[in-house]
Amino acid sequence: MSITATTLSVACSETDEQIVVASATGITAPGPNKTNRVCVWIDREQMEVRTVAGTTVTVVRGTNLTTRKPHIAGQKVWIGAESDFAAFTGAGLGLYSAFTRAFQTTLPSVAADTATLTMDKLLGGLILGTPTAAANYTMPTAALLIAALKSFGTPFLGQSFEFTILNTSAGAFAITVVAGTGVTATGTMTIAQNNGKRFLVVVTNVDAPAYTIYSLVGPTVF
Repeated sequence: MSITATTLSVACSETDEQIVVASATGITAPGPNKTNRVCVWIDREQMEVRTVAGTTVTVVRGTNLTTRKPHIAGQKVWIGAESDFAAFTGAGLGLYSAFTRAFQTTLPSVAADTATLTMDKLLGGLILGTPTAAANYTMPTAALLIAALKSFGTPFLGQSFEFTILNTSAGAFAITVVAGTGVTATGTMTIAQNNGKRFLVVVTNVDAPAYTIYSLVGPTVF
C-alpha cells in the first residue's frame, strides 16, 4: 500500500474520536487480530483507523507517541499502511525532524558565482560561497526537490531540513538566495562578505510540488 491523501471535511477537536474526510478511498478497518492496519496522519498526529462508515472514520488518536491536537477543515490527511509511515515515526514529523540530522556532513560543498544550487549541495548542509562578483544562488525547483526526497522515502507535508551558506568571498560581493519555480522565500536572503546565514526548507505541497525556504539566523559575521 502506498501513501495517498485526502482532506478533512470537518474540523476536529483534540478529544474527538471520529474524523470526517473528503474521500475514504484507501481507508479501511483492520482485519482479524488487527492485521493490515491503516493509519492516517494529520499535521504531526498519527491516528489508527478502527471503523469506516462512509466518510466518517473512527480512529485511535495520538498513536505512535504522537500528540492529540485540534485540526482544521481542509487540512491534508495522509493515508497508508502502518509500515508506510516508517519515515514519519520517531522524527517529530515536520520541522526539525530526524530527517534533518540524517543529511548533515562535515564536508562542505562550494559554489562560486551565480548558479542554481543542487539538492546534493543543500542536503550536504554547508555551502561555502566564493563569488568574484555579486552572485545569485537560485534554489532548485519544487519539482526537483520533491523528486530528490522521493529517493529517500515518501515525502510528506512539513518534511524539512536546514542548510547554511557562508560567504567567503575575497571581495565585498554579496550572495543572494533566489526562489526557484514553486518556491516561496521568507526573510532576508542576502549574505554579505564574511557573513553566514542558516536556512530552513519546508515542504508545503507534495502533489503539486511546493516548498518554502525560511531565513532563520543571520547575518553571522565570521
